[in-house]
Amino acid sequence: MSEYFAENNRESTRDLFNKRLVYYSHTHRAGTNLVDFSYAEKRLYGRVNRMYVPIIANNYILELKGIRADISQLKSATALNCVVDAFTELSYQFKKKIMKNEIDPTSQYLANLNVHKAYVDPKRLYRTHLTTYVRTLGATIKNENIKFVNFTTFMKKIMPRIEATVREYPFTLPAFMKSTYCPINASGLAIEIADLDPSNDKVKWKEFYQSNNWGFYLNACANYGFMVDQHIPWRLVADIASGPMLRYAAPYEVRDTDTFLRAAYEPAHKNYFDIFKETFYQLYSANRQKRVTTAVVVNPDQTRLKIRRPNTYTRDALYTRYDDYYFLTLYCKIRFIEEESHFTQQEQEKIIDNIIELAQINFAEGLDIFELLLNKTFDYSGSLSYINNVRRQMAE
Repeated sequence: MSEYFAENNRESTRDLFNKRLVYYSHTHRAGTNLVDFSYAEKRLYGRVNRMYVPIIANNYILELKGIRADISQLKSATALNCVVDAFTELSYQFKKKIMKNEIDPTSQYLANLNVHKAYVDPKRLYRTHLTTYVRTLGATIKNENIKFVNFTTFMKKIMPRIEATVREYPFTLPAFMKSTYCPINASGLAIEIADLDPSNDKVKWKEFYQSNNWGFYLNACANYGFMVDQHIPWRLVADIASGPMLRYAAPYEVRDTDTFLRAAYEPAHKNYFDIFKETFYQLYSANRQKRVTTAVVVNPDQTRLKIRRPNTYTRDALYTRYDDYYFLTLYCKIRFIEEESHFTQQEQEKIIDNIIELAQINFAEGLDIFELLLNKTFDYSGSLSYINNVRRQMAE
């Protein structure tokens, strides 16, 4: 059977498709805790809330907790505290079964459970991603000899490049959290017990699905509140709607899924806006030329060269000239593109106008409402009264 499984991604598209299909048909188990995290809403599990607004671990009530060294291959592996508590007891359950000779001790990965990967900091991942994006944009500015003399001209020149790329390469942190660049490990809910190539279905089938301990592994994971990733079977993901996982969360005063989401996460946009502004300040400063030379037409038969020095700005000067409402408008425009918004251009403009009006009263709430409108499917009427209805729904 194993010869029908892919061992990497280097085969032809047709062969890979057929082999992935074989793998899926042999591993799909409806109604169990074996879950396809590449499908539909599960793809965003742990990185959006119930309203599909991107979220990020806040390390507040459900804090990140270190995993014991005796069950980890890493020096400083962490996950949410209740997830670590559940996994620790799960790993000890495997040790007990081995001592009682009730499971196969020779199974390489499903005998002694050891952590090979756990939480990864999404902010660190985003900084790396954004650095690459900004450098690439800077190279484009240089290679295309894009000239500008002030921030207004700069934005007019670079926005078409940003608009053309952000659907595939997200610019903002909220969009990054929903992208394929951000793994489920960023949620603090995932723990991996092997360090293997996810594209090698042959190894997955042999070492996991065909292991003598596979059935016990699935059942034990369910009993301790974990789902198992169908495509990465060494990845355990906390099921925050399950009774077992909520029992491990109870000592932290968390007893239901909604409380879990509030206790563990905050909206990704909450503390991001200043970073958004800073990114454009740095972009301008890093790519500002010392002087710009342009040809000026004196008359139909004559031109002359004009040399100008582009404006320099301190942060305070830039943020005074281009205030928070300027950057909020810019943020909204980029976010609409990143999310492939279903809103028409006219609706987008109306939403932005209403959000700016709301932000003048309460800036943070304006951002909250915008992300809610953007990420959740609504029948949008375009009026401020509609937004007020959404605000009431949020309060309830």
